[in-house]
Amino acid sequence: MPERVAWLRGQREALESALNGAPLQVSLDALVRTATDGLGRDTRAAFYLGDGEGVSLHHVVGMSADYAAAVDGFKIGPESLACGLAAHTGQPVITADVRKDAQWQPWLWLAERFNYRGCWSFPIRTSAGKFVGTLAIYSGGPREATDGDQELCSLLTRTASIIISQHYELQARKQAEAALRESEARERLRAQELQTLLDLAPIGVSIALDPEGRDIRGNRASEALLGLPPGAQLSMANPERPPITVFQGGKQLPLEQLPMQRAVRGETVDEQIITIKSAAHTVTVLSKATPLYDDMQRPRGAIGAFLDITALKQAEEALRDADRRKDEFLATLAHELRNPLAPIRTGLEFLKGAEVAPERRRVMIGIMERQVGNLVRLVDDLVEISRITRGKIELRSQSIDIAAAIHLALETSRPLIKEGSHQINVKTSPETLTVFADLTRLAQVFANLLNNAAKFSPGGGSIEISCKRQGDEAVVTVRDNGRGISPEALPHIFEPFIQVGHPVPGGLGIGLALVRNLVELHGGTVSAQSAGPDQGSAFIVRLPLCESEPEPAAAAPQSPLTTTLPFNRVLIVDDNRDAADMLCALLESLGATVRAVYDGRAAAAVVEAFAPDAVLLDLGMPGVDGYETARLIRQTRDGQNLQLVALTGWGQQSDRAKTAEAGFDAHLTKPASLEALQEILSRRSERVFQSPKG
Repeated sequence: MPERVAWLRGQREALESALNGAPLQVSLDALVRTATDGLGRDTRAAFYLGDGEGVSLHHVVGMSADYAAAVDGFKIGPESLACGLAAHTGQPVITADVRKDAQWQPWLWLAERFNYRGCWSFPIRTSAGKFVGTLAIYSGGPREATDGDQELCSLLTRTASIIISQHYELQARKQAEAALRESEARERLRAQELQTLLDLAPIGVSIALDPEGRDIRGNRASEALLGLPPGAQLSMANPERPPITVFQGGKQLPLEQLPMQRAVRGETVDEQIITIKSAAHTVTVLSKATPLYDDMQRPRGAIGAFLDITALKQAEEALRDADRRKDEFLATLAHELRNPLAPIRTGLEFLKGAEVAPERRRVMIGIMERQVGNLVRLVDDLVEISRITRGKIELRSQSIDIAAAIHLALETSRPLIKEGSHQINVKTSPETLTVFADLTRLAQVFANLLNNAAKFSPGGGSIEISCKRQGDEAVVTVRDNGRGISPEALPHIFEPFIQVGHPVPGGLGIGLALVRNLVELHGGTVSAQSAGPDQGSAFIVRLPLCESEPEPAAAAPQSPLTTTLPFNRVLIVDDNRDAADMLCALLESLGATVRAVYDGRAAAAVVEAFAPDAVLLDLGMPGVDGYETARLIRQTRDGQNLQLVALTGWGQQSDRAKTAEAGFDAHLTKPASLEALQEILSRRSERVFQSPKG
C-alpha cells in the first residue's frame, strides 16, 4: 500500500500542475519522477507526443537532449520498434532485453550509447480512443515488467492522457478565443465564422446573442456536455430555461452569478469551477466567459468556454479516499490492538514478582491466554485491509451469557480504570440473559464504552455498568459522572473521527463508531444520553435475547509442562532468533531434543547431521526462503520420511495451497497454540496435508 500512496501523490502533483496552467513538460515531468521513484533508480522514463497525423513521434520530457535529438521524428508503423510499434498497434511493447531482440539489432548502438538494456513502451490514448503519445521506460539491466510495474505504468498513461488532452483542449480554447476576437473585425462573416467555430471547437463553447443573456446557444460539445438536444436553449434567464442546475462549492448558484450572466454585464470570468447537474448526468467544468462589445464599447453579448474536468476531480477524490482509508486502517490497528495488550502487560508485571501463589498464577495466566487469543483474532481480521475499510468483519457467534462479555470487558478495561482511581460498580442481572453473539466482539463493545468512561472522567470518578432484561432485549448501560456531551455534539457522537471537546491522549475518535458498527452487526442498537457538559453520560446497548441456553465455555488448556511429545527430535528453522529460541525451550520442556537454525542455507546440512523426526520451518526468511529450504530438505537422505511443517505468519488459503504444493505436511500460522503443535507433531510421517487451526 505505501508505494501506491506514493503513486497517487505523484499523480496528484501532475494533475494539480496541469490544472494550474503549468507547461505540458512540467506536468509530465512529475509523472516521470513518479515512474522512476516507483520502478527504481536504475530506470528512466520519457514521454513522446504524436505529430497529430499518426506518422512520427517527438520527445517531450524525460531523456537527455542528445537522446531526444537522436530519436526525434521516430516513425510510427508495423516495422518500427518500441514506441513506434506501440503507437501503431495500440498495445504495450515490452522488451526485457534489447540485446536479445532481433528487431533491435539496427538500434543497439542507441541502447549502448545511452546505457539501457530493457525498454517498455505504452501507448497513450484519450478517453475517446484517439492516440496522442507514448510512455517509454528504460532500465539499466534486463527487466521483465511485473504486474505491479504494469499497474504503475497504466496509472501514468491514464493520467498523461488527461493532462495531454487538457493541454490540447486549452490550446484549442485559446485558438477559439483568438478567432472570436478576429471575428468582431469582420462583421459580415461574423455569424458564419462563429457558427463554424462553435461546431469545430473540441470544448464546450456558448455564445450569448443579446445583452440580457436570455438567448444563449452552444456548440455540439456544449450540448453533449450538458446532455441537451441539438439547438437547445442554454440560457437560465430564458422562460424556456434548460433542465439543468448549477452549483459551486456545494451551493446552488443564483442566476446573476452564472458565468455567462456575469459576462453579459461586462465582467470577464476567468476559470470559475462549477458543477452542472441534469437528469442525464453531472459534470464539473472549468468555465471562462468574456463579454462581446459593440462599436460603442457596450456589452452586446458574451462568449464562454467550458472544459470538462470531471475526471480530474474524480482523481482528486480518489486520492483523498485513499488517504482516508490508510489513516482509518492505521487508527483501527492501533485502537484494536492496544486494549488486549493492557491486561497482558499487567499480567507479565504481576508474574515477575518473587512469590506468586499458584492459584493467583493460574488466574493471571488464564487472563493472558484469553487476551492473546483476542489479539490473534484481531490480527486475523486486520490481514485483509479491504475487509476492515469496508466493514466486512466476520462474527463468530454462539449463545452466550451476556455477563461473560461484561466480565471479559472489565478484564480489558480494569488497568485504565485503576489508573484513573475510578470507582467501578457492576450490576448484573439476577437471571441469565442469553444473547447470540461473538463473545470477543461483544466484550470489545463494552470495553470501549468502559475505556471511554475512564478517559473522560476526572480522577476518582464513578463508573457503573449494569445489565437487565427489558422485554425481549438485554439492556447494558455504562454510566459515568465525567465530562459529559454537549447537546450539539450528541447527534454526532457515533460518527467516525468525532472527538468531543479537547481530545484526550491516545484518543483516535473511532471507538464509538466501532461500538455502533459491532452492535448493529449483532442486531442491536446503541444510544447516548447526557444532560450536558460536566454532567456525565450514559451509553445504552440493546441486544435481542435468544431462547437457548448459553453454550459452555471452552475447557482451560492443560499445563504445557505436564504434556509430552511423541517425537524425540525436532529441528526449528526461523530467522527470528527469539521466536526460534522460545519454541526450542517449550519443546525441550516437553522432553524433545531440539535444534534451532536461523538460516535456510544451513538447514539441509543440519538435517543430514541431526536426523530430526520433524522440521518446523518459517517461510519468509531472507536469502533462501522456506519453500527453497523445503525442497533442499526433501532431497536429503531421510528428507522424504520426516514431518515437514510450515510455521509462518502467512495464513490465507492461497498460502496454504502453496505450501501443500511445495511438499509440506502441514501449515500452522503464528502464533501457533500448543494444542496445534501437539496435534501436528503426533502424526509420524503422515504425508496427508493438514491445516489445523493454529
